[in-house]
Parts: sequence; structure tokens; C-alpha cells
Amino acid sequence: MKKLIFTTLFILMAVGTMSAQPRGGRLGGPYIPQRLETTDFYYGFRIGYNAAKIRMTPDDITADPVSGMSVGAIVGFPLGQTSFIFEPGLYYSVKGGKTSSSASKIKNEIHMHNLEIPLVLKYDIVPASLPEISIQPIFGGFIDFGLGGQTKKEDNNFDKNSQYWHTKVKTYTNRFHRLDAGLRMGCGVNIEFFYVELAYSIGLVNLGRDSDAFNGDGPIKGLFPTYNDWDDKAKTGTFSVNFGINF
Repeated sequence: MKKLIFTTLFILMAVGTMSAQPRGGRLGGPYIPQRLETTDFYYGFRIGYNAAKIRMTPDDITADPVSGMSVGAIVGFPLGQTSFIFEPGLYYSVKGGKTSSSASKIKNEIHMHNLEIPLVLKYDIVPASLPEISIQPIFGGFIDFGLGGQTKKEDNNFDKNSQYWHTKVKTYTNRFHRLDAGLRMGCGVNIEFFYVELAYSIGLVNLGRDSDAFNGDGPIKGLFPTYNDWDDKAKTGTFSVNFGINF
């Protein structure tokens, strides 16, 4: 896990120090985005929608998205006299997913409430004919820390009148690891001070805990003795749409 985080940060730093061919601005010199002409950074606020999945193995587990929201703030730093911008942020983000297994006859609706730290590089492109618009391809990484959440479980091995057919448990109690990290890519558009962004975040960490730990510990010990969906891999994937304003 530590190696993944350090590798992601190293890639971001390495790409950020690459030389970009300066583009001529309105005064003929290196391009400087309009909002950065009087300052060396900007900040902004974001609110958005998440369509999140849990990518799982074995293959008999079907994954469907759940809807969530995100809200947070960012700070942007231009990298020298280039068009690259380094933009870290801090978000409260709801992710998760729906899973169903034909083998175990179990369905889950998983909600993960996370503290998310995106660390991305942007390349600022301003069309010559539309200087008030800025197009920003995005590439970088993210780190998530699970704060809480709830998993709704439907176990069709039990009768619908059984107390075990429909249950709710805490998402991070013997079910998933809290720390996630991965890659983030997408594209944003600035129109004056307004901002919209489409992005996809792909988790690279296996969050799943094995069924022995799930069945052996805590207040739900032995509740689902045949449940072993977490024995393989569980990784996140999130499509997001964010809106915001920059200052």
C-alpha cells in the first residue's frame, strides 16, 4: 500500500517537472491563464454526483452502480511558465456499489463514506477564438480513507420472513479495508470562473477482507457462515460529474 502511494506521488512530481512548450498569450509571451495573471494560485469549491461500482471477483458476482455525492475544495498551482497546473483537493465523497452473486444468492447495496484526496495534473488549453474558455485534460491519482457507511444485504438463502433475509451492517466492519488509492483521469472546462468536470477514478487496492475474518470477529460473528464473496478481490471504480467555481 505504501509503495503504491509513494509511486503515485512520484509520478505526479515527475510529470509536473516536465517542460511544456510555452504557448503565446495575448501579450505574445508564455501563456498564463487569465485567473492566474495576478496570483500564483487559485482555489475553488466543488459539488458533484458519483456513479460508483465495486469491481469484484470471482466472475459470478455482478456489479451495478450506486449513486452518491461529493463536496469539497481544491487549490491550483501553476508549474512555472508552463500550461501545467497541479491541483490537490479534499472531498467528502460517497462511493460503493451494488453486487449480486448467483452462487451465494446474496445481494448487497454498499455505501462508503470517504475522505478523498485527489492529486491531479491539468494541462490548460485556451482556444484562440474563445479566450474566456479553458479546457483542462486531467491525469493523476487519489487517496481515499473510509469514514463509515452502511451495507444493506439481502440473503436469499433465508426465507423472506427470516430476520437474516434483509440485514444492515457497517461497511467497514470486517468487510472492507478503509484505505484506497488509485488513478484519476478526465477533463474539465472553465467558463470564466465557473467549472465543470467529468472524471473516472479507478481503485488499485484490494479492499476485500476474507470470509474467515468476516465470520470470526465482531458482533456479527457466524451470522453468514456460507458467505465468502470477499475471498478474492474488491476494487472501486467511480464515474463523477463535478460542478464548481474558482477564485
